[in-house]
Amino acid sequence: MLTQLNALAHNGLTWVTCWLSQDKPELKSVGSLRLRRDVFTTTGQLFFDATGRWVEIRPNAADTVVRPWIYGLEQLLKLLHVTVNLAKT
Repeated sequence: MLTQLNALAHNGLTWVTCWLSQDKPELKSVGSLRLRRDVFTTTGQLFFDATGRWVEIRPNAADTVVRPWIYGLEQLLKLLHVTVNLAKT
């Protein structure tokens, strides 16, 4: 069971890398350790509407590591009608 969960986590990280780096081929070479350490730990805010639906994500604009991933994140979340804007610090 643990081996299968490990494989699922690895595949999930690989898929996320592909989705977020669609138009930036140089980001495809980012390893899973860097993705977990630098991208998934970025700070920011999530915003919800009155019904509790997620409507916006604002990564911290001062965090330069997340900037190259913004376009891929926008494209991924566009289908859910969630906007991505850099927060002003």
